[in-house]
Amino acid sequence: MNAKWSVLRTLGSSRILAFSVFVPFLGFLILFNQQIVDWLLLSPLFVGRTSGNLGEATIEATREATLNRLYIAYFGLSLLGIGSFLFSIFCPGEIKELNSASEYISYEKPLVSQPRLSLLVATVAVDYWSNLINPSKLRTAPKSWSYPAEIAALFQVTFVQIAESLRVHDEETKSSVHESSNHFGIWNARAEVQLDTVVDLLVNVRRYNRAFYEEFVRSSQGYEIDLLTLRYMVLDCSRPLARALIATLYFLGFGILLYPTVTTFVQILTSLIL
Repeated sequence: MNAKWSVLRTLGSSRILAFSVFVPFLGFLILFNQQIVDWLLLSPLFVGRTSGNLGEATIEATREATLNRLYIAYFGLSLLGIGSFLFSIFCPGEIKELNSASEYISYEKPLVSQPRLSLLVATVAVDYWSNLINPSKLRTAPKSWSYPAEIAALFQVTFVQIAESLRVHDEETKSSVHESSNHFGIWNARAEVQLDTVVDLLVNVRRYNRAFYEEFVRSSQGYEIDLLTLRYMVLDCSRPLARALIATLYFLGFGILLYPTVTTFVQILTSLIL
């Protein structure tokens, strides 16, 4: 289950679901409290009709059916509570606070100064490099979970266009940066951008390629929306194993809670038909 944080947020940010965090600690008080069990006791008439136990056996069957449903509710709510707790720990703050990429962009774009643009370019480049280029990174999940194809495609289009605009600017101004870029192997013999080389220069900034990095950041002005979108998408797909675990807990929790509803519906339908 590879649900993104923005999908899990629908449940993880629910105030009602947040209270289920206390179920594992307080649930046993309900299960072992006779007065609460008696108060939640199912209708003996309903249990007698659906189970076929009539007479004195109905009371015992009613208590057993009630306890079974309480156990089911306890385990189901416990799984949801654990999932909600893990969501609050692992979900990035930007995803928890903002509903969508458009809200994230509206919030962040007015704050993108030149220094922050430089940091944003570096961060987005590191995201790409660490997920798709770095051969030494130990991967605990498939690349597609943390950096799907749609993110890679947007990154490639955006950074190639920035590099192309950098080359046009260099040629118009006769800048020496273009010559040094050629020295780094930014463009191949067909004048095509070597994206991996560009990313490596942006991630591993040293004194000899500092001028290229600064010029690339200046050329990134006007691409703030694309860069912020990339950053939000990467955050939305971060920590894939945690997302998979939380999604599994939600799925199992709701599945367990739905089980009594489905069985009751079938029992009532069967009793009416037969």
